[in-house]
Amino acid sequence: MTQAPLSTRLPAIILTIIPLLCLIPSFVLAAYSSSHKDWTWRTEYDQQSHGFLGITHRGPFQTCVLTTKPNSPDVCTHTLKPGGLCDENSRARGDNMHFCRQLTLGGRLLYSGDALLGAALLGVLVLTASTAMQVLRSANGTYVPSLFGLGYTAPASTSVHHRNRHHALATPTALRSANHTPLAYVTLLTRLLSALSSLLLLTGTFITTNTLVNIQYPIGDWYTTGNPDNFDIVTQDFAGPWLMGKAVGWCAAGAVLAGVASYLIGLVWEVPQVGVDSTFAGLGAAVEGESKDTSKEV
Repeated sequence: MTQAPLSTRLPAIILTIIPLLCLIPSFVLAAYSSSHKDWTWRTEYDQQSHGFLGITHRGPFQTCVLTTKPNSPDVCTHTLKPGGLCDENSRARGDNMHFCRQLTLGGRLLYSGDALLGAALLGVLVLTASTAMQVLRSANGTYVPSLFGLGYTAPASTSVHHRNRHHALATPTALRSANHTPLAYVTLLTRLLSALSSLLLLTGTFITTNTLVNIQYPIGDWYTTGNPDNFDIVTQDFAGPWLMGKAVGWCAAGAVLAGVASYLIGLVWEVPQVGVDSTFAGLGAAVEGESKDTSKEV
């Protein structure tokens, strides 16, 4: 059989690689933003002159401080433990139990989301590798639904034939064939991992951002003490309010891409299905009886 030109197989090839193209930037954005310092930032002022000292940042896995030299970059300390740089008993940075435990929860959710997203990416790599070459070589953009095209025998195709309404169907007719191939279960697992990672990343982003922006000291003083247009607050805290950084948007974008990828995976590959059979004998008998009643009336 002559192989069809590439133009006839191009749509199938594009569909096969789209989930992978979504999950790669999703994982990169989520992992990079989770460890980044720019979740929140604030302006700090000199305690003596009240002049501009610099901008400092803080993330779920980083704590940054400024030196006393004006316009100097902030120096950050990294950790792999969620909330590990937050001290519930510290008074120097204003950390407290409520703030630290929420920051720890947000960090754990981000950790879990990144881990599940990484597993989903591996699953999509397996799915793509098992089908892309088959689609590329096929005549009409099809593939064998098994891992790397091995160990699977396609079921015999069945169809519902249109019979005369006066004749009963004596044998069951398959409406949908069962699908229990290894590839189908890998697809189901990958979809679940991608969807769960999206949910965890979105929840972790919300909790972490709310904690760092709305709970972290001295945000309460900034909105309750004096007039923000004068130096009263700067005199007290020597710092401006905590503001949202760029990493929040990066992590949210990664979560959205993971959710989109979960949907696209279901469009490209089939998940396990239970076969459905139906017997039309009873229906045929009923139709035949109805026909006899009609003939009597005539």
